[in-house]
Amino acid sequence: MADVLAEIVAHTRRQVEQAKLTVPVEQLTSAPGYFLPRRNFFGAVAAPRLGGPNLIVELGGAGASSAPGRPAAAPEGLARQAESAGACAVGLSVAAVAAGDRVTQVRAVKAAVGLPVLRGDGLIDAYQLHESRAAGADAVALIADALEPPAAVALVESARRLELTVLLVLHERRRARETLAAVADQVSGGVLAGLSNRDPRTRAVDLSVTETLAPAVPPGMPIVAMHGLRTRADIQRMHAAGARAVLMGDVLTEATDIGSAVRALFGRPR
Repeated sequence: MADVLAEIVAHTRRQVEQAKLTVPVEQLTSAPGYFLPRRNFFGAVAAPRLGGPNLIVELGGAGASSAPGRPAAAPEGLARQAESAGACAVGLSVAAVAAGDRVTQVRAVKAAVGLPVLRGDGLIDAYQLHESRAAGADAVALIADALEPPAAVALVESARRLELTVLLVLHERRRARETLAAVADQVSGGVLAGLSNRDPRTRAVDLSVTETLAPAVPPGMPIVAMHGLRTRADIQRMHAAGARAVLMGDVLTEATDIGSAVRALFGRPR
């Protein structure tokens, strides 16, 4: 069976090396967006909500998913729908977008809404942190399964120096526990534990992953349950396991209307 994570990491490393040649880091750190204040992604996600978790809507990049039979929706339009539906934040994956366009894509979504914005494709290199800040992103996702704990800590520390909230995406139990302990020992605040129910190597989904990993998450690191959530029962199950927020994508963005889908899944307006 192919190791999907290994393929993604190898592809990302090639992308990063090309991006460094196309848009040098000095160009990123002098971009206007690099100096703008960040929106409080951590606070938006961590805020207590009576009766259920907060919602982060995950969007695709250019040519984002939309309801069957409709043209691909622009992520800016989907972000506005998510905001109207009561989402606390939006996440945007730009992994498939060309190097020179990634900053533009995140910036366009940030300009379209008042919500904090997560760059949701998992980052593995410090260059991508500068790229994300230049785009105006408020938070970044780091995939713990793709990083040795010391490398994960170094990236988290770099992200926090750039005032970016970190969504630390965790799945494999041993790596998750090692990384959580290392990060908690070195970094104070600004980190969310993204418990991924989807195996990054095989793409298999098991909602018990969040329930298994949640007890290992240190206090002060709010839990975001990710991947595989499709029903109201799934959302309630994740909330019962300790999730302060859930991150959901296609089940919302492929709906005819995100607001109607949110009301159906959460039982009330957000």
